[in-house]
Amino acid sequence: MPPARFQTFRRVYLTLDNDEAGCRAAAHLGAELNSRCVVVDLPPGVHDLNDLERLPGGREAFLSFLEDPRAMKSFARTLRVASTTVRDEDPGEGDPS
Repeated sequence: MPPARFQTFRRVYLTLDNDEAGCRAAAHLGAELNSRCVVVDLPPGVHDLNDLERLPGGREAFLSFLEDPRAMKSFARTLRVASTTVRDEDPGEGDPS
């Protein structure tokens, strides 16, 4: 059973580390909090909220998510596009140019 202090909230947002332990804890807490719980999945490659906050637009994406859950998915797509663009533009170490 979750701590009594969680019982007073209509909705609880969980944003735990994006690793195995964090996912297990989110699933466990989510099951105990039932429909009042919203698990916020971080975008791929983002380990925790600190990582997200350090990304350009990361803080705003998280705050937008609280109003509209589609915002984080849109931000995750933006991250994937940006990461692909950087890889495409970076010739890498093995490129003689």
